[in-house]
Amino acid sequence: MTPALLATTTALVLGPLMVLATSAGWSGLDVIRKELSGRFAPVPLIVLLNLGLLPTFAAWWWFGVPAGEGGVSDPGAYALVAGGALALQIIANLTFLLAVRVSPFSLTIPFLSLTPVFATIAGRLILAEQPRAVQIGGMVLVVLGALTLGLSEDAGDSDEGEDGEAGKPEPWPWYVRPLQIFAREPGAWMMTLVAACWGATASLDKIALGYASLPLHALTQVGGVTLAAALWLVIRGRTAELKVSEARDFRWLGLAIVFGTLAIGAQLLAIQHVMISMVETCKRAIGLASAVVLGRLMFGEAVTSAKIVAVVVMAAGVALISSG
Repeated sequence: MTPALLATTTALVLGPLMVLATSAGWSGLDVIRKELSGRFAPVPLIVLLNLGLLPTFAAWWWFGVPAGEGGVSDPGAYALVAGGALALQIIANLTFLLAVRVSPFSLTIPFLSLTPVFATIAGRLILAEQPRAVQIGGMVLVVLGALTLGLSEDAGDSDEGEDGEAGKPEPWPWYVRPLQIFAREPGAWMMTLVAACWGATASLDKIALGYASLPLHALTQVGGVTLAAALWLVIRGRTAELKVSEARDFRWLGLAIVFGTLAIGAQLLAIQHVMISMVETCKRAIGLASAVVLGRLMFGEAVTSAKIVAVVVMAAGVALISSG
């Protein structure tokens, strides 16, 4: 087998495997962050989660990169791109934890399905990737599916009086009712912001990997998020919130480190071999199903017909984007 054929075969096999690996990693990490968000404030949790990832990526960089290949080829260009990605990651991490604290898991995670839409747009603007008509159609389905969550059945909208109707709000007109979820659930617009940040970050990461090795870039991003969050805690005098005392919290944090390493490492490998839009759509397709199922199993959240319809519509959308 020639070197060129070997490289092509490796890319064809490694790419899809890494897409599946990062999808599983992010799905698991989403659930763990939801679990831990009930016991830690958002910023301390960001520090604890990312602090645990540092040794893993540092070891990968130190032992896994050949001597002389672990540096940065153009420090100025890398700093510009990596700095932008880091800023978006900080915003996304903080907003994600706030979203899952204020709204149900199964009503917030599905909004990450908007990530492929933002990734496709960012790919067009930053990487000059031209979305095809079928991808645009898929983007429309993803948006409609996410908005379908606004039609979900929820008792939280009504605060009935003794007559059963006094406290019930007037229903929204049908043509704007899908937007109702943004008024009812603050986590909806928060997670939409997370999707936008992560969609743009993927394109910046792909450019950054042209200037630095994968583990070095991962170490830079994780280290930057950790440092920024830790400095905020120091300035606010809240470092005591980093204390972990219960054994179960140590176990959850350990699992988070495992899933986080898999999620980030596999994603950076995947985007080197597969289009960013396809990576993001596969991640979100798996995330959609897991959000509803795990939201029910772990957090006792209801599985309504509207949620099922939303999952089906968004899954169809991400499939169209991937097929493009």
